[in-house]
Amino acid sequence: QPDRVLSVTTAGMVTALEDVTVQHAIGVERERVAAFQEQMLGIVGHDLRNPLSAIVTGSELLHEHTRDLPKIQNVVSRVQSSARRMTSIVNQLLDVTRARLGEGIPLALAELDLGTLARSIVEELSAVHRTAKFEVRADAVEAIGDPDRLGQVLSNLIGNAAQYGDVTKPITIDVHRVDHVARVEVGNAVKGHPIPAERLASQR
Repeated sequence: QPDRVLSVTTAGMVTALEDVTVQHAIGVERERVAAFQEQMLGIVGHDLRNPLSAIVTGSELLHEHTRDLPKIQNVVSRVQSSARRMTSIVNQLLDVTRARLGEGIPLALAELDLGTLARSIVEELSAVHRTAKFEVRADAVEAIGDPDRLGQVLSNLIGNAAQYGDVTKPITIDVHRVDHVARVEVGNAVKGHPIPAERLASQR
């Protein structure tokens, strides 16, 4: 038999090269930086708790011993409020670190009255936002929850209303029960122009 002759025609060729080594190294470095940042948040948050506790305790003692000195009490009240807010921020940093590390955010459930909690938050924020007018319209709404976590939520909502809303109008805090659901509503007048509806729809 005669030898077979094969004819091969090359129509085209595509060569794709990717330096996966560099991409992998970049990914590993990003993970290392993120882990380091989380560790630093945990260390800073943990180490700040003790000096902040000392500031809070010291300011409480000063407040007790300066009842006849209203000007000094005003300063002490501001120190107390600032220290409490800083403590809250530190606790939130620790919560974020725990959540990102997969440990979750711990809850300390207890029986509480949401109306009483709302009033205590407003009393605390009134020392910071002195020009704001707060109106608490709260029923006795008993619930089971974590007072500190719920207090953080209320403080953020009411604080945002005082900081970004029109403080010449009252900020309302309504606490009531609808069937078996507890509802807390914070309302404030808009300062300037409201965010357009199309922008709100695109926020995530």
